[in-house]
Amino acid sequence: MLSEEQVREIFYEYLPTSIGVMTIDRDTFVGQARNHPYVGLQIQMGVYTEENLAQDFLSPARAHPQVPLQVICMEVFEAILEGIPDEIAADYVRHVAAHEAHHFHTHHEPVSAADHARNELSCVTALKEKHPELDEAVQYVEANSPVYRRVYGRLDEIKKNLQQAGRTKQ
Repeated sequence: MLSEEQVREIFYEYLPTSIGVMTIDRDTFVGQARNHPYVGLQIQMGVYTEENLAQDFLSPARAHPQVPLQVICMEVFEAILEGIPDEIAADYVRHVAAHEAHHFHTHHEPVSAADHARNELSCVTALKEKHPELDEAVQYVEANSPVYRRVYGRLDEIKKNLQQAGRTKQ
């Protein structure tokens, strides 16, 4: 597993020089995220529950362009990257760092769940174009991380239920 120092060094490769990096513990990090409208929507939809949010949270970093501060949670990174080879884990962290840096460069400061979803989608699209070399690591982590497998399993269930509900309405 990558050390906190290694993760910070990777973030500093991508972040603007004026941005500070702060590490906080999982309870504080997830507790703060729980109050965000986008995470609330994910809980409402069943992507997360109050019980599994801390163990299954897929957002190990959060940009605060207005401060300017990058917050990371090593415990969330560690959970996501459990069992992932270090080289792939480092590229996954690079992807997260580039993603977060994009929020600073574009001054994304979402205020609603819809804003957040739009910002995230544009960020993901921009990153695939700018850093295609990191996409393979993301795909590997998404396929092999126990946390991603649990969350994606719930997303598959949600999709299946929506499709079934759509068929019954027809």
